Amino acid sequence: MRLLNKSFLIGVGAGLALALVMLDAWAHQFDREIITNGNPWILRPLKALNAPAMPTSSEKLPTPWLPQTTGRLHDNWAVRSLDGKTLRLSDLKGKVVFLNFWRTSCGPCIAEMPGIERLYDSLRGENIFFLSVSDYETPDAVRGFMVKNRLRIPVYLAGNDLPQDLPAVGVPATYVMDREGRAVFRLVGDANWDDDRARSFLRALEKG
Repeated sequence: MRLLNKSFLIGVGAGLALALVMLDAWAHQFDREIITNGNPWILRPLKALNAPAMPTSSEKLPTPWLPQTTGRLHDNWAVRSLDGKTLRLSDLKGKVVFLNFWRTSCGPCIAEMPGIERLYDSLRGENIFFLSVSDYETPDAVRGFMVKNRLRIPVYLAGNDLPQDLPAVGVPATYVMDREGRAVFRLVGDANWDDDRARSFLRALEKG
């Protein structure tokens, strides 16, 4: 009889635990419907059990990058083409500039190259300049990489005089500059640039 009572209690406890798990899953599934019916109080206790604790500070998170609305980039900043010709930012005034920093030894840089190539191909003939800049590499290394991977996008070499307005904190790093030469977008890390939203954004800047 004692064994039966013990087994019965264990079974009841297991059943209750299972019921709570199922009720919690049901609550998440039908949360929106129940709240719509005016009974949000039913789910609040269950949701409170699973809610993460709020930290006392957000200082461990990275700070957002925001463009300077009144600042301009250094017009005298120059890059070199693989055949040694100099190109300055001031030469690109009036154009939208897609500026991408990369290296031939950077895995994420290589991963996003096909998307950048397709974005470049789709916007040819428009007032958008693609400035693909390989930093701290020799012309031969970059040229060999381009031939091996059949890249068509114009590639330039950067020196050590990067503008302070463009802090290159790692590669790949991508900036978009409006027709006035102001950086309006920055992304550090790889991305799939073969995207209609990217095209729409660049074209909107082109129209001013």
